[in-house]
Order: sequence, then structure tokens, then C-alpha cells
Amino acid sequence: MDTQNTCLQCGAILLDGTDACSSCGCAISQKTDFTPDAPVSYLPPVATFVPEQHPVLYDSNQDNPNYVPHYMQPQPVVDQSVIPLEVMQCRWHWGAFGLPFFWMLSHKMFGLAAMLLLLSIASLVALGLFIKLVPLFWLASLGISIYVGLAGHKLAWKRRTYPGGLLEYWQVERAWQIGGIVMLLTPIAFSPILAAVLFPVFAQARSKARAVTCMSNEKQSALGTLMYVQDYDERFPPASQWMDTINPYLKSDESYRCPQVAPGETNPNGPFGYAMNSYLNRKNLADIKQPEAAFLMWDSNNLAKNASDPMNSIAYPLRHNIFDNISYVDGHVRGLKGDEIQAALDGMKGK
Repeated sequence: MDTQNTCLQCGAILLDGTDACSSCGCAISQKTDFTPDAPVSYLPPVATFVPEQHPVLYDSNQDNPNYVPHYMQPQPVVDQSVIPLEVMQCRWHWGAFGLPFFWMLSHKMFGLAAMLLLLSIASLVALGLFIKLVPLFWLASLGISIYVGLAGHKLAWKRRTYPGGLLEYWQVERAWQIGGIVMLLTPIAFSPILAAVLFPVFAQARSKARAVTCMSNEKQSALGTLMYVQDYDERFPPASQWMDTINPYLKSDESYRCPQVAPGETNPNGPFGYAMNSYLNRKNLADIKQPEAAFLMWDSNNLAKNASDPMNSIAYPLRHNIFDNISYVDGHVRGLKGDEIQAALDGMKGK
């Protein structure tokens, strides 16, 4: 057994040659026995908690049967009649602009919210009835969104109660700001994906619309040709001038232009995109044994005016994605795929 100096105030071990405790500063010590092999702690003992010395953590009135903790006591009412300078200095509210309808409902602005809802419903109805009014409704909705975006902070302070004052105000409105920014950025982030999905769909829809217009053009040209046949001893027009010959029956060059080849083209010299069967040149209608199977006009690779040939210029690759439009001597028009065109040509050659 050896002896060591320990502090009488805190019990810490004093190093040899020291006059005062390094932990509490006390200069009073005593010698105690200790075992050198035992672990020695130089940490001071844990201080004892005395409630009276900590008024923040201890309320002397808590033993009172009518005692109400401070966190349950009524808080002072915040005066919101005057807009704080910090709120006045905020120029834009992204939450009110990005989520106007829900933000206005949350802030008890039911009149503006109802107006925005009515404008949205009116724009949907106008899509089917009065499409020219749709931009007007959209502009009105955008105007409301811009208004609440500009005056959002001031309106929020006036229309909603914040018992916690400015701290609660910033917590609530910051959450709305983040939500509005996310709402605005989400379409921007997904726009490349939407474009990649929708552009092919729009292109396909446009191609189908042009194919329908092309079929209508060939139908009108075929009917004009048949009216000429009836007026001129049932003979077909000269193949080298068929467009000029039947033009009085159509009164427009648009019926000779395929929209897939020359959309919006008005040049009188072409391109056009249709060719007439040269086998029908000045031929009598009675000589056609199967008018429902004989080609009259078709989508042609020859884009010149009054184009005609013995059915060797049928458009390939197929002009309308998977088919070419073909008009027949009896006046009907069909869209034929590549194998169907070849089968029809083989059938006519066989006869």
C-alpha cells in the first residue's frame, strides 16, 4: 500500500508536487491509501443536481395543485394588424404563384380560389365549344397567379393567423415556397421526356392527316376525270395534259398536289405528286372490262405537272408510311400496301 493526495472538495487525485486541485481549485487535500495496480481515475465525481440552483429547469410552483406548465400557458397574441418590415421587403412568393389554388384555400382567400377554379372549368368547356376563348381564360388565370405571387407575403400575413409570430410565419411560408418551386420545376424537368414521347405521336398524327387529305385529292381528281368522260363521248382525257383538261371541273390546283410531297406549295409548275395511267389515254370507258380493278391515278415519284406513265412511277418507298393512295377507274380510292400494289399490277398484266 502507498499513499496519495486526494482533494477534499471533489475527490480528485492530486499529482505530486501540486498545491491545489486542478479540477476545482481547492487547496485542501488529504493522504489516502491506494493500490498501484488498480486503475486510477483523474475525473472529478459527477456533480449533484440541486433544483433550486437551476430556475430554468425547476419551477418552485410545480407542487401547487393549480400549477400550469409554461408550455401549456396561453401565449401572448401576436399583433398582425401591422405588416412587419421583413415581410414587406419580400417581393415574390413562389408558393402562391406555383400552387395558387391550394395556397389561396390555405390562406382563406376563397373568392379568388373560386374564380380561378371557374376559369379552369370554363377553359375546358371552351376547348369543345368556343376554342377562341381559351387563351382569354388562360390569360385571366395567369393574371391571378401573378397577382398572388407579387402580393403573396403581404396577403399571407393578413389572411392567416400565426400564433408563433414571424418564426412560425417563415416556417409555414417557406414550406409553401419550396412546394411552388418544385411544382414549377417538375414540368421543366420532364419536358425532354414528354417531348421524346409526344413528338413521334404528333408526327404520326400529322402524317395520317396528310394521307387523308391526299386520298381526298385523288377522289376529287378521279371524279373530275369521270365527269370529263361523260361529257366527251366516254373517252378519257389525253394523258399528257390530264390536269389541264379536267381543271375546269375542279377549279383548283390543290387537288393535284399531295400534301406529303409539297405541303403549302403554290407554285403552278409543281411539285404535284400524282400521275395518270397512260394506258387510258383517249381510251373509251367501255373498253375497260374491270373499272373497279384498273388504276386511274396514284401517288407518283414523278412530281411534274401532267405526269403520266404505264404504272411504273408508283411511289416507293411508300409515301404514307405503309401505303400509297390509288384511285380506280370506277372513282373509288384505296390505300394499298406494297404487296397489295404488286399483286394488283400482276393481275392487270395477266389480263
